[in-house]
Amino acid sequence: MNTPPTYSRLIDAAHYLLSKRTHDRALVAITTDSTQTFTYGEYFARAAGYADTFRELGLKPGELVVLIQQPSADVMFAFWGALLMGAVPAIFPFLTEKLDLEYYARMVQKLVNISRPRLITTYPDLEPTLKGAFVDLPEPPMVTVTQPGRVGDADAWIAAYPDHITPDQVAFLQHSSGTTGLQKGITFSHQATLRYVESASSALGLSEADTYITWLPLYHDMGLIGTFMMPFLAGVGIVTMSPFQWVRDPKVMLRAFHSYGGTVTWMPNFALNFMAQRINPDDLEGLDLSSWRLLVNASEPVRAESNHLFSTHFAPYGFKAESLGVAWGTAETIMAITYTPLGQPPTIDWVDRKRISEERIALPVPENAPESMAYASCGRLIRGMELKIVDEEGRELPERRVGNVLVRGEYMFSGYYHRPDLTENAFQEGWFKTGDLGYVAEGELYICGRKKDLIIVGGKNVYPQDLEDVLNTVPGVKAGRAVAFGMLNEALGTEDIYVICEVTTPDPDERRKIEREIRQRLTRQADVTAHRVILKDLGWLVKSTSGKMARSANRDKYIQELQAQTAKA
Repeated sequence: MNTPPTYSRLIDAAHYLLSKRTHDRALVAITTDSTQTFTYGEYFARAAGYADTFRELGLKPGELVVLIQQPSADVMFAFWGALLMGAVPAIFPFLTEKLDLEYYARMVQKLVNISRPRLITTYPDLEPTLKGAFVDLPEPPMVTVTQPGRVGDADAWIAAYPDHITPDQVAFLQHSSGTTGLQKGITFSHQATLRYVESASSALGLSEADTYITWLPLYHDMGLIGTFMMPFLAGVGIVTMSPFQWVRDPKVMLRAFHSYGGTVTWMPNFALNFMAQRINPDDLEGLDLSSWRLLVNASEPVRAESNHLFSTHFAPYGFKAESLGVAWGTAETIMAITYTPLGQPPTIDWVDRKRISEERIALPVPENAPESMAYASCGRLIRGMELKIVDEEGRELPERRVGNVLVRGEYMFSGYYHRPDLTENAFQEGWFKTGDLGYVAEGELYICGRKKDLIIVGGKNVYPQDLEDVLNTVPGVKAGRAVAFGMLNEALGTEDIYVICEVTTPDPDERRKIEREIRQRLTRQADVTAHRVILKDLGWLVKSTSGKMARSANRDKYIQELQAQTAKA
């Protein structure tokens, strides 16, 4: 950790970086049109420019400012501009090309109703829509467009930083990318953030010699903490690009590793498959990836096959298998709190498939056993955190027994913003309920799945209830008779979205129209693509005794139906 461990507020870290690292490279922003480089001095001058603008707009210390901006270096400047003046910044998911504008505006309105920000800053095309969404609110936030490029006096802002802001006060918020998650703004204090960065940086072996390469969006905790705040506070240079740019041309990331001597990055599991499958050998000629010392696979279930595919594909260009690491955590723990040891491939645990699925026992078996299945280790806890596995009654389980993963420690979130009810329900006798299922073997954590029905597609959290709300609005779909769930796509290393809807018409042409409408609405209103849309007659879907749609039961019923059809073929 390059910032002294005595720091207790983010402004102290800013003072250190500005005074001791002024002329060192802090950020390289790659776009399709240009590449810009900023020293720490230039970075904080841009941040101070945003602080000046926020002050002129009437924002005060302690007030919430929401940043809805397209991926760029200016989001990072604005974030630190708010921090410099003692305001509380939160980066919100930006509008994508596929997402319906009116639906997106309603999503933002939900956020505002809960979090009540003082100011929302956005880009010109979105400003009229957002202003229109808040006209009927009793206390609508100010919506404005701030002009990038303004510079200010960062030293003056640091000198004038409010003394009443204490280390345990909220420094910033992170909102989930799923629409249900908008109701849960997760708060991070100054002290918890700095302590986390200190411990996690040690686990990753970060030093000023490192260079981060990233395309991750900053509204997600892995992007916000893992590839922005952690390296920045640790004094590690960052090279960033837009996620849209990376998707269109994934080799741009590898070129950045080659050109800037990149050493560290984080990616969700699907990205490993995506890069190995989309980047051709012709695109790699002449590239040297030997500087790449750490790729952390996190944010969605890790697949051993994905790690192997990536390592094999890029080994001829200098990437080393031992550079692949795995991490696990939640936004409520600030970010990842378990890491695999540096320089070692993740441990692969082969267990009996039937015993773990039916008895929740991770019984070790040989790799070539008929019923074997592999789990990749998520590593060991970092300093300052505790973990335990419990059953449904809260009793602690022994090693190799699958149960609910609970955590507690120094790096926990401060609570859900303006939601004390959700904060209280998130804990069990002082332990945070992560919602994940897993087991521990020889001190290492293995995640088996999620207790909740959350679907993770390409590292993005997708809430099935949100999809079902969309499905129930489609003409021809029986209201209340729709279900969504995820199923693993082995080839892509991530989950696919399946939806099953009961429809009232038997006509094939009408059913095809309904399916097209379902796909279009899911794309426009939820920004997802359904891998499979299954239309069933009335009465097919299973509900629980409480009348709720039983997602896991319907998933199992669908799988059994497929297996029966295969057996007959």
